[in-house]
Amino acid sequence: AAVTSLALLLIVIIDAMGLRRTVGRHATTLNEQLLLPQGKKTLRERQGHEPFEVAGGLLLGFVVAWTAGGFWR
Repeated sequence: AAVTSLALLLIVIIDAMGLRRTVGRHATTLNEQLLLPQGKKTLRERQGHEPFEVAGGLLLGFVVAWTAGGFWR
């Protein structure tokens, strides 16, 4: 159970910080080079989370899991 939890934790962190931020950078480039000059609707550029937001989410998740775990004992 612990290995599965750690694997899911890493997947969520990578998704929150890395992949979505990369998508945001791609949206910025597409907006600048393709969409804005043609007057089309732009893509949303703010996609990922900052490291501080990810740390806050980890802390909140830990507290909620710890609290909920106490109710089932």
